[in-house]
Amino acid sequence: MKIWVLAENTAKDKRWEAEHGLSLYIEACGHKILFDTGQSELFLRNAKRFSIDLKEVDIVVISHGHYDHGGGLSAFLKINQNAKVYIRKAAFDPHYSLRETGYHEIGLRPELLKSNRVIFTERKAQIAPGITLFSGVEQVFPVNRANQRLYMEKDGKRKQDDFVHEQNMLIEEKGNTVLFAGCAHSGILNIMRSAPVHFGTVVGGFHFLSKQNEYRMTKTELLAIAEECRKLPVQYWTGHCTGEEAFAVLHAVLKERIQSIAAGMCFVVGEG
Repeated sequence: MKIWVLAENTAKDKRWEAEHGLSLYIEACGHKILFDTGQSELFLRNAKRFSIDLKEVDIVVISHGHYDHGGGLSAFLKINQNAKVYIRKAAFDPHYSLRETGYHEIGLRPELLKSNRVIFTERKAQIAPGITLFSGVEQVFPVNRANQRLYMEKDGKRKQDDFVHEQNMLIEEKGNTVLFAGCAHSGILNIMRSAPVHFGTVVGGFHFLSKQNEYRMTKTELLAIAEECRKLPVQYWTGHCTGEEAFAVLHAVLKERIQSIAAGMCFVVGEG
């Protein structure tokens, strides 16, 4: 299984563009898969630098209804005429971030609903042999404090986001299973616990990043999460909303079992 990082908060070097967002291109199980699209057309430009033809993508998965994961979807649909887009229906509800200046819209463009290629997923859905999506994560471990500033609108009422719109992806190929999480708003420990099959690798953001001090995870909290992660026989590849400070704490515990990702990176899980 081969994974290319098309969009991420950081770049491998000056040849690549970066933005606050995530987009991964994956070749596995005989499919060409796009997991999230970042917030703009940047992922398209980085794909060209990789010489990846996104017109050949046949599966798109949008992890949740925030602009930094689905903002580039409109641009993708213009250049690709065939791929199906798998997404939770609630991802199209209005979503907001509460900042010092008030509520800011961070949701997806509602006109995307008009596309006949958008397929709404259930709590568990096998979208192709070896490729499974799941949501409805049970909250056993505490969720990230940064969630407290994120809101949704349902039936005209604004309330704290319950992340029903978030889904995760499992890919099983040649005896290797990889869990992909866009932002892990439901808590990476909860997501791993809820996965319907065993996995050996986790790729994605863990949502420990916050510019506002009151919403940051403490070092004690991060160490507790790292210790739980250490107990599992798993390799971690993380970035985007994990944040450099949190990554440093996790790395101190997990060492070589956790690696950071950046736009312009490509890595292989298993035999490729």
